[in-house]
Amino acid sequence: VKKPKRDITGYGQKINQLPYIFCDKIKFEKKSDPRKNTYGSKIEAKNKEKIKYLRLRRVIAPNMIELNNDQTVKLIGIAAKAGMETQAMKWLEDKLKGQSFYLKSDKTEYDENNNLLSYLYLKNKTFVNLHLLRTNLVEIDETFDFKYHKKFKAIYEGAS
Repeated sequence: VKKPKRDITGYGQKINQLPYIFCDKIKFEKKSDPRKNTYGSKIEAKNKEKIKYLRLRRVIAPNMIELNNDQTVKLIGIAAKAGMETQAMKWLEDKLKGQSFYLKSDKTEYDENNNLLSYLYLKNKTFVNLHLLRTNLVEIDETFDFKYHKKFKAIYEGAS
């Protein structure tokens, strides 16, 4: 199939000869690419964003870890249980040591100490926050509301 060559000379003259020429009076301040803000939509399979996997540097507390990118993350929905801190920290370190994982945020992204608030998932999609709660080494953090509060409460009451 041979396509005809387009004659671009005189393009401006041809436009001026048209009976109506559209001229948009409204100028856009910011133009954003709609493909970048998909908000979870999976319409375009080729545009699948890669999940950024992280690694553990150290466990600071039963509900707080430091990542390999020097970021401190507080686990959403987890609070230290009196007398069980060292066991919970050991469990968390054993679970995460050498593993790749990713983070998901909730409504509130940072706490008052500027720590990132996140749910932690292993590469195989294991929900670490929930598994830690099931061990009965920690308690539910009741200081603020979060997405999986009802689910955490049901699991915690079942584990107790």
